[in-house]
Amino acid sequence: MEGNAGTGTDVLLPTSWTTENVESWLIVHAMAVNAGMVVDPDTDLFVQGFDRCVEGHLRFVVVLCSQHAVSISATFLKNRIVASLKSSSDRKVQESALRIDQNIVFSSPSIRQLARSVIDAVLQRNGPDAVNVKSDIETMIEKYSVGFGHSAINVSATQVNECARSDHVVVLTGSTGGLGSYLLASLIQRDDVSVIYTFNRPSRDAASSIQRRQKSSFEDRGLDATLLHSGKLVYVETDTSHDHLGLDKVLYQKVRFTSSLTRVVS
Repeated sequence: MEGNAGTGTDVLLPTSWTTENVESWLIVHAMAVNAGMVVDPDTDLFVQGFDRCVEGHLRFVVVLCSQHAVSISATFLKNRIVASLKSSSDRKVQESALRIDQNIVFSSPSIRQLARSVIDAVLQRNGPDAVNVKSDIETMIEKYSVGFGHSAINVSATQVNECARSDHVVVLTGSTGGLGSYLLASLIQRDDVSVIYTFNRPSRDAASSIQRRQKSSFEDRGLDATLLHSGKLVYVETDTSHDHLGLDKVLYQKVRFTSSLTRVVS
């Protein structure tokens, strides 16, 4: 694991910020992270061995990409890109490292897409050719949530959070992060979702409460913060690395045995 986590500063930066040069540079970094395996520039990196941290919990699938459980490969690749840019003797290239989004590998999951995002950051390009991160993330969410609205599970109406519905009950981890915020906004607006439990790390104080962090995250990303007034939203402070996901016994049993709980995502 340590070998994969190398800083990447030993890889020479592109001589010019053209698509061809940047793609070649990124492929070197991606292969270093992916145990030397050849990387196809047009294929989704997560289809080529990059992990998405899929784990099993309780009776359902948990996809954890929260602050505490993210794709190790994606994190290493992003860190190598940032470190390499910072090592440049060109001040403008150094500064571009600050414009690399923490979710860049998720929003641009192929070398081809990633190259465009990096070039946009280095050249501070905001024109029509620039990457639309919000659009890319929404496209990725749609791609990896195929079938969500057509669950094969036939559930009966269940009283959950005072809602007698046959719809989906969702547990969302890391909702205050970038991807988590987009997912939460989408879930709140879905008619087939009746309750959303958001699992996030405990607050240090009142000023950093989950509600404040969530509102700030929505506002930073241009999302409609009024959605957070939805009655289907239930905030939960917990550390999912602990036994029973860090929940008290009553809530754990409620979540575990809710027959309409069909998805746990983030």
